[in-house]
Amino acid sequence: MIPGPDLIFKCPKCGQRISRGSLTSGNTIGAVCFSDASMKAPMCPRFPAIAKCAGCGGYVWLGEENAAGSIPRWPRNGSDRPSDGEGAIPAEFLTAEEYIDALNGCKDKGDIRFLRIMAWQAFNARYLYDKDDSVYHDKAYIDNCNALLSLLKKRKNVLLALLKRDKDENDKLLSAELHRNLGEFDECLKIIETVSEKYSRQKNQIAVACEKKLIHTFAFTKKV
Repeated sequence: MIPGPDLIFKCPKCGQRISRGSLTSGNTIGAVCFSDASMKAPMCPRFPAIAKCAGCGGYVWLGEENAAGSIPRWPRNGSDRPSDGEGAIPAEFLTAEEYIDALNGCKDKGDIRFLRIMAWQAFNARYLYDKDDSVYHDKAYIDNCNALLSLLKKRKNVLLALLKRDKDENDKLLSAELHRNLGEFDECLKIIETVSEKYSRQKNQIAVACEKKLIHTFAFTKKV
């Protein structure tokens, strides 16, 4: 893993600067993949794609539209260190509730899908890392899962209309897992049976968990 420069972004509302790390290169050695499509990879860490502004409390997408410079990880001359990051506050990942709050006023379908998935994974992390299984009965969790399922279903219908068949195996796995998290095991099994054998490891392990009536997110094992 080779760290990249610190990237600097600017809140479009109040001008507060926000910093975020980056990678020059990374790998998935030692990575753990989970049933909700999240991954923990020590040699390929994730960085926030959206942050809550410390200045005005709004949400700032950390992309090209709000880019304000960068700071080299190892500047050639310490005295020549750029001033782009002056006053910048490090970005932190949003909470599940903040991802949902960030949906207010969001109109881009891709952004809505992203925020819904990130909220789902953030909720699931409370079980994975804190063993708090009450999250699966939280109304906000259930509502978000159902909203995400609706998005995936609409996207599938568009694909079917364009391609005459559904090729998006990832969406099938996500949909099956969402139904399992909600305790809708019959629906999960119906969907998982249609997933390509190319994804047999994930497919079979989700099916086993479903047959055991387990709703919790889990880490995939390397063997089927």
